[in-house]
Amino acid sequence: MIYFLIAGAVALAVVFFIYSGQHHRSTAILVNHANGHQVKRAVTALALLVAGFAGWKISDHRAHLRADRLLQAAALADAAEDRSDLKDIRLLSIALEPRLAKERDPLTVSLLLRNLIYTRVVFKEGHKPRVTGYKWDDLDDSYRKTLLDPTCSHYCGGLTIEYLAALKAFGIPARKIGIYPKVNDLPEVADSHASVGSLISGKWIALDPTFNISIKNTNGERIGWLDAGKLANKGMAVSFDADGFKQKQGRSLAAYLAKAGLTFRDLTQYLNTSPYWDGAVAMPATKYPADWDGILHYADGTAFDAVRTDSQAIYTLLAGDLSPDE
Repeated sequence: MIYFLIAGAVALAVVFFIYSGQHHRSTAILVNHANGHQVKRAVTALALLVAGFAGWKISDHRAHLRADRLLQAAALADAAEDRSDLKDIRLLSIALEPRLAKERDPLTVSLLLRNLIYTRVVFKEGHKPRVTGYKWDDLDDSYRKTLLDPTCSHYCGGLTIEYLAALKAFGIPARKIGIYPKVNDLPEVADSHASVGSLISGKWIALDPTFNISIKNTNGERIGWLDAGKLANKGMAVSFDADGFKQKQGRSLAAYLAKAGLTFRDLTQYLNTSPYWDGAVAMPATKYPADWDGILHYADGTAFDAVRTDSQAIYTLLAGDLSPDE
């Protein structure tokens, strides 16, 4: 806006000077009538060039201004006396996706948040180290860096944590889903996936921030990861829906499965959920198949308790208000 004001002021001043000048005899003495018109046209053209330059600069200015406003919003949240991670996360989410400010439908909010994380966060490609528990002490700082710093990237586990934090900030029940093609004789780097299940209208549904998809059955109904895994292992079809949002080239579940040499049925041989509780809803940690002990066994003889880990650390903070044991 400041560029338009400056350009407007310059243009008005120039035009006022030119046309008021025609009433001064001194100007008439120095410049004849024909030359006067040429000067007016030249100076007017100069004023238009100034205005054009201002219009060109405004697009760049707006980009910087938007970034500054986002950072200022985060800074204001940090300075608030009643500072809370959830409040900061909510504030930043709305700044980045303004439709969240007025939207009240839980499913629409969930989809907007999922798309926000999918589009803004860099997905870390390549092999990841052995599965370990996350120890992120400051969700506010993590969420801000994840969404504003293009050098910050995540594997599926990090994207899942950020999405869970965003959903909780908007009061939407959600839990982490662990997905494993195999659990025995695992190499140091094993294929696995982390995703999110959200409780919408009394039903747990799959909402994946890594690939920006929902999962549906043959009737077109949204289903959860556990149901999808059970259907796939019975040889029944499921479909994946981006819910009208664009997917990045090469960053889809189909591309991931093709690269890993897996089918969806292969991927969902073993699943587990973190627990969830919020006073109104209490869901214990769940695993599939039921006879799986929840342990990932590595070829070098070591083991990792996926179910127990997902019931502790960061997922406990994101699971609800109070632990059932408290």
